[in-house]
Amino acid sequence: ERIVSEDSAVRERFQEYVRHFLAELCELNLRYRKRPIGESGQSVDFPGFDVLMTSGVFPDQPRPRETRDDISESQKEFIDLAFRMALVRTAAPPEGGAMLVLETPEASLDSLFTYRAGDLLRQFAEEGGEIGNVLIASSNLNDANMIPALLGIDRDPGRVGDVSSRVMNLLDLAAPNAALALQRTAYRRQYAAATSSKPDRIPPGGAE
Repeated sequence: ERIVSEDSAVRERFQEYVRHFLAELCELNLRYRKRPIGESGQSVDFPGFDVLMTSGVFPDQPRPRETRDDISESQKEFIDLAFRMALVRTAAPPEGGAMLVLETPEASLDSLFTYRAGDLLRQFAEEGGEIGNVLIASSNLNDANMIPALLGIDRDPGRVGDVSSRVMNLLDLAAPNAALALQRTAYRRQYAAATSSKPDRIPPGGAE
């Protein structure tokens, strides 16, 4: 009953979130599935959500994606994350906080969507009423710019002074592996670049 009563909220929030990861129009549809309770119990209608999404073949009308094989590996990752965020945001009371722990998906994002995804995740962290939300995100040092996008330092250079209180730098805290032992200076340079404000790093359209 709770799922059905919050159907509209889940679907609306899912669409709001997933557009930060995917260019295709993607939406949910509530559908009941008849499943037995236990191995031989009575069959009951359970509510669940189907994914509908546009494609190059059907650009105007979202079509059902009935199995996991109907979407790419990266699309699975983004749809799953957007759905989890929609559920968390709907279930958490407006005055209460929520926690999201994830590995950032920058490996499957182009530069524009990296900033859009970073903005979305940062907005989630800044919500949660008086208690506030908590976002714990791990990210590699690479050229995807997820770290500055998450921190918001390219959009607002004033946030740079707050970086040390928001980042656990494993270059300093973790036991060094062979790559770090050999290339420590290069890694530190890359970390410094990722945590410095460079507004011109935002790609065209990345401010939308």
